[in-house]
Amino acid sequence: MEKTKHKITKQPYNYECSDNCCSEFGYIWTVNGKEVYRGPGEDEAIICILTELGVQVEIVGLEEQSGEEVWELDNYDTILD
Repeated sequence: MEKTKHKITKQPYNYECSDNCCSEFGYIWTVNGKEVYRGPGEDEAIICILTELGVQVEIVGLEEQSGEEVWELDNYDTILD
């Protein structure tokens, strides 16, 4: 069975308004050429990428001892086939 390959890109962007009172730095994330997220947050980007690939994702909390994020994934097996 042939596995499907997906192209995921991360490009930096910088935005400043015309009167220089506000600016934003972040990344534009794409999956197979489709922009799925634009912003500074990587957690949000990962959720958008996995959602685009058909996986339902939710950050459910922090692991008590290590402080690491705990993610819950549904349909995980579908992207591994």
